[in-house]
Amino acid sequence: MADENDEERKYYTLKPKSFERVNRPVHEEPQGPIDVGAMLQQNLAADTSAAPLQRIQPVISPSNPSPPALPVARHGSRRRNDYCTTLACAACVLAVPAWLLRDSDLALIGIASAFVLFSLLMAWIFWGIMDRY
Repeated sequence: MADENDEERKYYTLKPKSFERVNRPVHEEPQGPIDVGAMLQQNLAADTSAAPLQRIQPVISPSNPSPPALPVARHGSRRRNDYCTTLACAACVLAVPAWLLRDSDLALIGIASAFVLFSLLMAWIFWGIMDRY
């Protein structure tokens, strides 16, 4: 039983948004073969027009299409030296309580097990987590 003086119900909606089209849709892309050699020549031409300090030497030549492998420095001995230094420091730190508690077998077992756990943890950190350095 609506009163005749009642207004009609208002429906609220969001304003339609207008979008600016920046890129062409995929179906409007030019359908032609992709020439990688032409792209390479275009990139090399842009490189030669750059300043001499910003130039990058081309790594791909027509005679050898694969780029050369970058040299990888092998520093296994430095990592091993750091690991041994860490273990030597831990042994020195744990030697003090081992000397003070040398009469207690249980304390010596606990200190030895702490050293073993520390060495395993350091091995995991040095060779499992850390990157080559």
